[in-house]
Amino acid sequence: MPRRVLSKKIGELLMERNIITLQQLNIALEEQRKNGGYISQHLIALGFAAETDIANCLASQYGFAYLPLNSYTVPVELLDVIPLKLIKIYMILPVDKVGNVFTVTMADPLNDGVIEMLKQITQCDIEVFISTYSELKNAIEKYFGRRLAEIDRQAEREMDALKEKLLEQYVQTASYNGRERRRYKRFYIDLDAEFFLQGKTFKAMIKNISYRRVFFVFD
Repeated sequence: MPRRVLSKKIGELLMERNIITLQQLNIALEEQRKNGGYISQHLIALGFAAETDIANCLASQYGFAYLPLNSYTVPVELLDVIPLKLIKIYMILPVDKVGNVFTVTMADPLNDGVIEMLKQITQCDIEVFISTYSELKNAIEKYFGRRLAEIDRQAEREMDALKEKLLEQYVQTASYNGRERRRYKRFYIDLDAEFFLQGKTFKAMIKNISYRRVFFVFD
């Protein structure tokens, strides 16, 4: 595939067509800085541009062919070529392979790094079509929905296991009886709390507290 010279970013193209203003672009850029993702996704989410605006700009400026995914069926043998994690992160869908040319469709295909990554994965030249975010989201759910759901369930199980491990390792709980019960007075409270471990935030509820120990449960 001939290399396209990407001289302008999508924000500039949309401003040239009077679809968005500089102020709107700056707002979207700030959202991107905070939350990551593609600038076009934030422009759409904020209501500053429509999906069709993005697709038309890219098609007009760079000659990407538009592929309506609602009327297209992906060959089964292509579904496992690109790792599912990358499909989800970059909103990519494989659509065809002829000889040494592997074709994908994307909503925001101006990332040279992603194209180079696909070349390495497929060991093919990459041809790019463009589809809207909604079309790609629906197609990814159609072809990979069950696998993605299982990944989410596995992540939840791993998080539950981590919480149980934390309770065992870091939280001391005790029931006091007899003389010990009288010695350590217990106060019953419901206090929201949170702590950080391994880059994750955990919310908890402190249930009661004594002079010796705190007992809390995860929210």
